[in-house]
Amino acid sequence: MRESAYNNDLADGYDPINNPADYAGSWLEFWEDYMDYLAGDTDWRTLETDTDWEKEAYQKANITSFDLTASGGNDKTTFAFSGGYTNQDGILIGNSFKRVSGRLNLDHKATDRLSFQANIAISKSMNNRLAADNAFATPLQLVAQAPITPVRDKQGNLFDDALNPSMSYYPATVELENSNFLVSVFRNIVSLGATYKLTDDLRVIGEYGFDLLTQNDDRYQNEFTQTGRAVGGYGQSRWVQAFNYTARAMLAYDKVFNQHSLSIIGGTELQEKSIDVTDAQGQGFPLAELKKLTSAAEPVFITSTLTEEAFLSFFARANYKFKDKYLLSLSGRSDASSKFGPDNKYGFFPAASAGWILTQEDFLAGKNTVSFLKFRASYGVTGNAGIPNYRYLAQYSGVAYGGESGLVPSQIPNPELRWEKTAQFDIGFDFGFFNDRLTGEVDYYNKQTTDLLLNTPVPATSGFQTQFRNVGSLENKGFELVLNYSILKNADWSISIGGNYASNRNKILSLNGDETRIGPTGSRFLNAVIVGQPIGAFYGREYAGANPANGDALFYMNRTPTQTEIDNGTAFIVPNGVYGDRYVTRSFNSAESIVLGNPTPTGIYGFNTNISYKGIELSVLFQGVTGNKVFDGAGSFMSANGRYEDNSTVDQMRRWQNPGDITDVPQARLYGNNGAQSSSRFLYDGSYLRLKTLTVAYNVPNAISSKLSLTSARIYITGQNLLTFTNYKGWDPEVNTDFNANNVNLSNDFYAAPQPKNFTVGIKVGF
Repeated sequence: MRESAYNNDLADGYDPINNPADYAGSWLEFWEDYMDYLAGDTDWRTLETDTDWEKEAYQKANITSFDLTASGGNDKTTFAFSGGYTNQDGILIGNSFKRVSGRLNLDHKATDRLSFQANIAISKSMNNRLAADNAFATPLQLVAQAPITPVRDKQGNLFDDALNPSMSYYPATVELENSNFLVSVFRNIVSLGATYKLTDDLRVIGEYGFDLLTQNDDRYQNEFTQTGRAVGGYGQSRWVQAFNYTARAMLAYDKVFNQHSLSIIGGTELQEKSIDVTDAQGQGFPLAELKKLTSAAEPVFITSTLTEEAFLSFFARANYKFKDKYLLSLSGRSDASSKFGPDNKYGFFPAASAGWILTQEDFLAGKNTVSFLKFRASYGVTGNAGIPNYRYLAQYSGVAYGGESGLVPSQIPNPELRWEKTAQFDIGFDFGFFNDRLTGEVDYYNKQTTDLLLNTPVPATSGFQTQFRNVGSLENKGFELVLNYSILKNADWSISIGGNYASNRNKILSLNGDETRIGPTGSRFLNAVIVGQPIGAFYGREYAGANPANGDALFYMNRTPTQTEIDNGTAFIVPNGVYGDRYVTRSFNSAESIVLGNPTPTGIYGFNTNISYKGIELSVLFQGVTGNKVFDGAGSFMSANGRYEDNSTVDQMRRWQNPGDITDVPQARLYGNNGAQSSSRFLYDGSYLRLKTLTVAYNVPNAISSKLSLTSARIYITGQNLLTFTNYKGWDPEVNTDFNANNVNLSNDFYAAPQPKNFTVGIKVGF
């Protein structure tokens, strides 16, 4: 960082290191004073403090879990009960989770014709948190702090960015010790059903179920926090109740006659969901021990919202089987959604599938080589209504103005909003060879999606930024392969291996009218919707590296430059073939944006092995992806060659320093945007291979467990996410953040927490 400040001075014509007269008022003087400020009462010149802020962000994530199950009954009534307790610490400081849950399943046969079913699940969870993700107080943002800054001063006080010697950013350590953020969730899931046999073949079925979620976010930040320091403490209580119920009535017919089997079911379904939210906030608390809003001196924010949605469906399905080898299924459903306008509420979605079990034919029956072979094909249409409520309506929000209540427009209407539809064709085989020692599946699919639902930009003259619209069409196609092989199986040994691979290609086929591209939206994103490209394709300037002559960041022109650009040096070819024969430019805006990569993997694969010997078991699962890119949004801060005071990644050590240096890291320039714009510079290969799960277990012999009055006993240790092989420079390549929840801004990593490496030791016993 001293070097970046010194480079600024040299660019301004001063040399404060070799000419002390230039020191006063120089960038170098400013930065050294600021480093004194960052280091507090320690000496940064002797490296008295060298804080590992990444270590400060993490904590040991201990997990305690207990489960209990019981089942039984008689010929009239059967039951199954389970209960569980989980106490888990998160991998980031300030994060922990507790849950107590229970489940009861009942089946009762009232008469020979009438039966009832009931499934009840209840749970309570408590989640302790710090500030929300992507806020500067999120724990992983600590890695941006300068290593010369201690966690505490010599008096033992926490450093923060105002009350004590400064830090680069407001730290999560202050939130950890001066705030409370508890999210409590009570969940009740109930499913009730009754079945009445009208005849031996005809049944009427009624079902009703609901999911009731009650959540309370209780938050308090005292006067030492960033939010509470100017107002004497800040508190929030946010209450949410979500109620989702489904009612279903069906008529089912099942008949077997001669070599024919027929099953028909039809009915109607109603689903309604409501979310009621009340949020109250206050400030000014007399004591840190009084954290509830009743102690707040001043209410500052009160809001209450209610959103509702409903689906009404009619459906029918028929399954037919002949000679146990010819299979046919037909179905259709009509769905109406409250999310669409009056003329577009309904959608009809048919489907058909057929199967042929070839090993039931005489020419394959009894063959040991081919023990099972089934051909299947299907075609169907599905609908998607996965958008927020009321997006087809013009909306207004209540506001206060001059002490009077009023209305302001908050959303422009789109009465043409309608169902997104996907037509999918599948064809595949299920097979088994050598008495099913080798089994597997092969599938090919082609999905054509029309009327894509996307939150798209609108002209600024409308007074709004975005609008949900149906825009164009999308294609997804690919194949899937699953293989499993039993190598050895006898009284002592069992060895099997398996693997799977799935390949998917998706691309936008069309947008509205002559439109060929939507986005990127915002300077932090590279994702766009482009005809002929995958959805969310990364689109932007292509980074070339540093100019060997002067350390300027360079970008490929990706177009033919004008003669004027060549003459004035805006566009040029770096000598000696450093960047090939392509024109580059130091002007970010002069470079042409191109498609840079795909955020979605084109290949997903995994392989596993299971080995057991006399009660000892070993199970290993690897999982990986290929063909995708990940954009590191934090790179503009921590991999930006000294642009800011942020702690920097180690690769910045290879920055340009002298004429002739060949490197991809430009010259360090304090507060100068020398290549830190969002470009392919911060776009990385997201491919990885991960040891997802490894389990070693021992099944206690019955002769021993029976002496302990146990029917079974199993001791095991399981590790998750133990090894990851990747070229991605961040914490975890397996990120799928969708900023703005618009299904476009995919695979963006901004200080995202990695998946934890877990070790679980457990005992499972049966009575």
